Amino acid sequence: MKNWNDIKNGLSMSQKVLDKVVKPESALRNKISNAQSALQIQISKLESTQKKLQDNHDRIFNKIVDAKKARDESKARSYAIELQELRKIKTIYKEFALWI
Repeated sequence: MKNWNDIKNGLSMSQKVLDKVVKPESALRNKISNAQSALQIQISKLESTQKKLQDNHDRIFNKIVDAKKARDESKARSYAIELQELRKIKTIYKEFALWI
Protein backbone atom coordinates (compact mmCIF):
# COMPACT_ATOMS: atom_id res chain seq x y z
CA MET A 1 0.00 0.00 0.00
CA LYS A 2 2.88 2.33 0.80
CA ASN A 3 4.46 1.85 -2.66
CA TRP A 4 1.15 2.58 -4.31
CA ASN A 5 0.81 5.82 -2.35
CA ASP A 6 4.35 6.84 -3.32
CA ILE A 7 3.61 6.27 -6.99
CA LYS A 8 0.31 8.04 -6.65
CA ASN A 9 2.00 11.02 -4.96
CA GLY A 10 4.39 11.36 -7.90
CA LEU A 11 7.63 9.83 -6.53
CA SER A 12 9.33 8.25 -9.48
CA MET A 13 11.61 5.25 -9.30
CA SER A 14 14.58 7.34 -10.37
CA GLN A 15 13.91 9.82 -7.57
CA LYS A 16 13.86 6.99 -5.02
CA VAL A 17 17.19 5.67 -6.32
CA LEU A 18 18.76 9.12 -6.23
CA ASP A 19 17.55 9.62 -2.66
CA LYS A 20 19.25 6.37 -1.61
CA VAL A 21 22.49 7.18 -3.45
CA VAL A 22 22.75 10.81 -2.41
CA LYS A 23 21.63 10.25 1.16
CA PRO A 24 22.78 6.78 2.20
CA GLU A 25 21.32 5.50 5.40
CA SER A 26 23.51 5.25 8.46
CA ALA A 27 22.96 1.49 8.38
CA LEU A 28 24.84 1.40 5.09
CA ARG A 29 27.74 3.23 6.69
CA ASN A 30 27.75 0.70 9.50
CA LYS A 31 27.77 -2.17 7.02
CA ILE A 32 30.67 -0.62 5.12
CA SER A 33 32.56 -0.01 8.35
CA ASN A 34 31.99 -3.59 9.48
CA ALA A 35 33.13 -4.90 6.09
CA GLN A 36 36.28 -2.78 6.27
CA SER A 37 37.03 -4.11 9.75
CA ALA A 38 36.52 -7.71 8.61
CA LEU A 39 38.79 -7.14 5.61
CA GLN A 40 41.46 -5.59 7.81
CA ILE A 41 41.36 -8.63 10.10
CA GLN A 42 41.73 -10.95 7.11
CA ILE A 43 44.61 -8.89 5.75
CA SER A 44 46.36 -9.12 9.12
CA LYS A 45 45.90 -12.89 9.17
CA LEU A 46 47.25 -13.18 5.62
CA GLU A 47 50.29 -11.08 6.49
CA SER A 48 50.92 -13.18 9.59
CA THR A 49 50.72 -16.40 7.59
CA GLN A 50 53.00 -14.98 4.93
CA LYS A 51 55.57 -14.07 7.59
CA LYS A 52 55.42 -17.59 9.06
CA LEU A 53 55.94 -19.10 5.61
CA GLN A 54 58.93 -16.84 5.00
CA ASP A 55 60.42 -17.71 8.40
CA ASN A 56 60.05 -21.43 7.65
CA HIS A 57 61.62 -20.88 4.23
CA ASP A 58 64.65 -19.16 5.77
CA ARG A 59 64.99 -21.83 8.46
CA ILE A 60 64.89 -24.72 5.99
CA PHE A 61 67.27 -22.95 3.60
CA ASN A 62 69.78 -22.50 6.43
CA LYS A 63 69.45 -26.20 7.27
CA ILE A 64 70.29 -27.03 3.65
CA VAL A 65 73.37 -24.81 3.82
CA ASP A 66 74.46 -26.42 7.10
CA ALA A 67 73.94 -29.93 5.70
CA LYS A 68 75.97 -29.03 2.59
CA LYS A 69 78.77 -27.64 4.76
CA ALA A 70 78.73 -30.88 6.76
CA ARG A 71 78.74 -32.83 3.45
CA ASP A 72 75.55 -34.63 4.44
CA GLU A 73 73.94 -34.91 1.02
CA SER A 74 70.98 -37.01 2.13
CA LYS A 75 69.87 -34.43 4.70
CA ALA A 76 70.47 -31.61 2.22
CA ARG A 77 68.36 -33.42 -0.37
CA SER A 78 65.56 -34.02 2.14
CA TYR A 79 65.55 -30.39 3.19
CA ALA A 80 65.63 -29.31 -0.46
CA ILE A 81 62.50 -31.35 -1.16
CA GLU A 82 60.82 -29.79 1.87
CA LEU A 83 61.87 -26.33 0.69
CA GLN A 84 60.49 -27.06 -2.77
CA GLU A 85 57.10 -27.99 -1.28
CA LEU A 86 57.13 -24.87 0.89
CA ARG A 87 57.85 -22.72 -2.17
CA LYS A 88 54.86 -24.28 -3.94
CA ILE A 89 52.68 -23.40 -0.96
CA LYS A 90 54.05 -19.84 -0.92
CA THR A 91 53.31 -19.46 -4.64
CA ILE A 92 49.74 -20.66 -4.21
CA TYR A 93 49.37 -18.42 -1.18
CA LYS A 94 50.63 -15.36 -3.09
CA GLU A 95 48.21 -16.04 -5.93
CA PHE A 96 45.38 -16.34 -3.43
CA ALA A 97 46.41 -13.14 -1.64
CA LEU A 98 46.53 -11.24 -4.94
CA TRP A 99 43.11 -12.56 -5.84
CA ILE A 100 41.66 -11.12 -2.64
